[in-house]
Order: sequence, then structure tokens, then C-alpha cells
Amino acid sequence: MFFIGIFGGGEKAKEIGRTEPKNCPRCHNTHPWTVYEVSKYFSFFFIPVARWGYRYIASCPICRESYGLHSKEEAFHYSRD
Repeated sequence: MFFIGIFGGGEKAKEIGRTEPKNCPRCHNTHPWTVYEVSKYFSFFFIPVARWGYRYIASCPICRESYGLHSKEEAFHYSRD
């Protein structure tokens, strides 16, 4: 995140759900993975004004290994609440 006077920006990740238990190829643990919506944002006086560049990732809760998902539909297909 950066701030220049009264303007700022950066990336923000929001948890949108969890997957069914999956085996992690890195740490070999089996747990539900967390699905995040990541976007870039611009703020004015610490108030978010615009968000863009949405992408979705799934992350292992143990070792933080992650992989990108192709679309919002794929993220919601793999996530559950």
C-alpha cells in the first residue's frame, strides 16, 4: 500500500469461502483451502474510491501455498461456506 499526501492505493484480499478438504502438494496436509478475492484499489483520505483487477486464489492454511483460479465462477464452484 502507498500514500502520496491524501491519495493511496494497493492490493486488498478478501476471504470469500473455503474449499472441500484438499491435499497440499507442498506440505502434504489435507485441509480445506481458503479462497480469496484479490483486487487493486485507490483511496482518497483513507476512503476506498475504486477497485479493479479482480483475481481469485486458493491458499493452503498450513503452509500458504496458493494457486490462481481462472474465474469468479471457478472460485465459487470450489468454495463453500
